Amino acid sequence: MKSINDLLAFATGTHFAIDSTAMVTVDDGLAARNGLPVGTQWLAIRGYRQAEETSAPICRTEYYINRAFAAVGRLLQRHTGRLSR
Repeated sequence: MKSINDLLAFATGTHFAIDSTAMVTVDDGLAARNGLPVGTQWLAIRGYRQAEETSAPICRTEYYINRAFAAVGRLLQRHTGRLSR
């Protein structure tokens, strides 16, 4: 993928199936992977992107939402569609 348009095209015809949501405290390993500050708390949304016509996963995805916005987590289990607009 070379552009944001490539990424958006990748998601076309797929859906994101949420596997888990949980508040996490960033440790050294997580900070090394994603650059978040050690010791901060984030809502972790984990799941699989799947093609609409099959249940086989295309990729594993993790989103991290700042604690200040973590209340959206209770809405996500009922949510379908994109997580961003």
